[in-house]
Amino acid sequence: MSLDSIVTADVLILGAGNAGLRAAIAAAENGANTVIVSKSPFPGGSSVVAGGLIEASFGEDDSEELHFRDTVKGGAYLCNQPLTQILVNEIKSRIFDLESYGVAFLRESPSKFKLVSSGGTCVARDLTSGRNDVVQRCLYDKARSLGVTIYSEMMPLKIFQDQRGAPLGVAAYDVQRGDTFFFQAGAVVMASGGLAGLYKRRATPRNTAGDGFGLALDLGVRLVDMEFVQFIPLSFVYGFIEGMTLGEGDSYGDKVRLRNALGERYMERYAPERLEHSTRDVVARANYLEIQAGRGTPNGAILIDATESDPMKAYFQPHHMAHRYRLIVDFYGKEKADLKEPLEAAPSALYICGGIEINERCESNIPGLFACGEVAGNVHGANRLGGNSLADVQVFGKRAGEHAALFSRDASMKFPDRREMEREFLRLKGLLDGNGRVSPRSIKKDLQQLMWDHMGIVRSGALLTEGLKKLENLKDRLSHMGAIGSARRYNLGLLEAVELPSMVSLAEAMLRSALLREESRG
Repeated sequence: MSLDSIVTADVLILGAGNAGLRAAIAAAENGANTVIVSKSPFPGGSSVVAGGLIEASFGEDDSEELHFRDTVKGGAYLCNQPLTQILVNEIKSRIFDLESYGVAFLRESPSKFKLVSSGGTCVARDLTSGRNDVVQRCLYDKARSLGVTIYSEMMPLKIFQDQRGAPLGVAAYDVQRGDTFFFQAGAVVMASGGLAGLYKRRATPRNTAGDGFGLALDLGVRLVDMEFVQFIPLSFVYGFIEGMTLGEGDSYGDKVRLRNALGERYMERYAPERLEHSTRDVVARANYLEIQAGRGTPNGAILIDATESDPMKAYFQPHHMAHRYRLIVDFYGKEKADLKEPLEAAPSALYICGGIEINERCESNIPGLFACGEVAGNVHGANRLGGNSLADVQVFGKRAGEHAALFSRDASMKFPDRREMEREFLRLKGLLDGNGRVSPRSIKKDLQQLMWDHMGIVRSGALLTEGLKKLENLKDRLSHMGAIGSARRYNLGLLEAVELPSMVSLAEAMLRSALLREESRG
């Protein structure tokens, strides 16, 4: 297997979610020939399943200072505060950008946004368009109008560097056609999303395998806060959408009660002040502990009791998020969707608060490598407030694209050593030849169970150490792994075989980070 095609760009962006698209818009507006490479088809990534809320301090009783305080407090005081300040200061301008791209946020009047509450905020602060995919589609249309080229279903394999360590470009595998590509670039923006795919129960698509983190580790990029995984408190508990988010307490109105199978309102024990309206980390932990103590339902869940709430003040309702309401109807029935009966839910892995360490220009410690969105760290601290992720991607996506475009103007466009690139494609061919005796799927399934059991919501030194020992066994199995089937096109087994080595390395980094954190935060 050898190189089939070469594509040249000033700025190459890995990821076509909201962060990558916003970075592409900014890069193109600054004169850069911009290319996006996305492992997913469009629309794809975590942006597709995001709740659709964006935090911005437009309320009459709100301010940037209150937004800042809530974010820092919600992050257990571990946020990089200069970055947090940028987030709260700039998000309102980015909201107006989105409106200019065609996003229609819900309003109470022509001059007043409709704002809803989320856990951990002192006032209602979250904007919504009523659908979670509207922002991504409008960003896509804007990026295409600026001449941005998007390569979908393209799996990044390796970032090549020059002698200084700066990126020269990315080798990739075309899932649709089975071809190999090299994307040569003056600057690279990592916007490849999260890593919830390392967990058995997750709220994100299966392909959120942490590819960007793995590529970064290979380069020697500095990662921070990798122990801080956020679990959404409420998610579907059965069916093929098990793990998909059902939001948090505030999603079900101000009179919501979380109950165990005994009918107890257990949040009175865990968070007597804010109760169901506490931050996600607090509620997810309480839900998990109740289930582990044997007080869950037969399906391993707790109960969302919103029977006393006004449906007009709830989020997943026909007037607000109609598509999510229909999903609840399909899987739980209309009575539960209408909040007339309690519905089952359980926590699932959603978001990594850590990632590539960035500065105010979204630069990593590698010159020419930028990061934004979930793959970037140190914005949210130990826990993220709902609505701050979709704010983050707009603010730092724009900054990453701008500064990558500026960097690319002086970058020397060189081609990496051809032999090194051929070795990467030979590795791909070796997986495809099917010489391995172990299927990627079996290793992946065991890795996801390991992470759920040992790097989950509740941890201990003993659990983490045992997880690292089990990980050594998975490493041994990797050497005997091969793709199932010899097809070069749409070979899911090959994709999983490519993903798994970096997933295992990433799992080790997370477990070791958690061992070093000898306190409970987030």
